[in-house]
Amino acid sequence: MGLDDAAADLEAEAGPTAAACRIGAVVTSYVARDPGYIVVDGGLDLLDHLWTTNLNATNTRFLGALVNWHQTGLIVSYTGTADPSGCILDSLTVAPAVTIATTSLPAGSFVTVGMKVQWKGLRDPATNTVLTRQIEIN
Repeated sequence: MGLDDAAADLEAEAGPTAAACRIGAVVTSYVARDPGYIVVDGGLDLLDHLWTTNLNATNTRFLGALVNWHQTGLIVSYTGTADPSGCILDSLTVAPAVTIATTSLPAGSFVTVGMKVQWKGLRDPATNTVLTRQIEIN
C-alpha cells in the first residue's frame, strides 16, 4: 500500500475532517531531520510515524529525568492528527522505558531460553526486541 492509498483510506475513514491519532506506544527510533519524526511500535503502520513539527515546550512533557525522546524503549503517549505522512503531533508525554528486574521473580524462578511468554505489544523483527509494557512468564 502506497502513501496515496493510505491517505485515501484515512480520508474515507475520517470523512471530511482529519482523523485523530491518540495512543500510548514504545519508541523504536527517532529520525533527526527537519521536520523530525519519532518511530513507534516498529514503524510498520503509517500512524507509527509521529511528526514533531508542532511540538514546543508548552505541549511536550518529559517525566523522570528525561530531556528528549531520542532513546529506544521510551514510553510515549500523544495526541495528534492523522495525515498522509503519519501522525502530526499536537501533544506528547515521554516517560522512561520499562525495566524488568529478574530479582523480582519469585524465589526459585529462572528465566531460561525456550520459556513461553505472553505480552501485549509488538516484536521488532530486526533486533528480536519485545516492545511492551508488561510481560508474563509462564
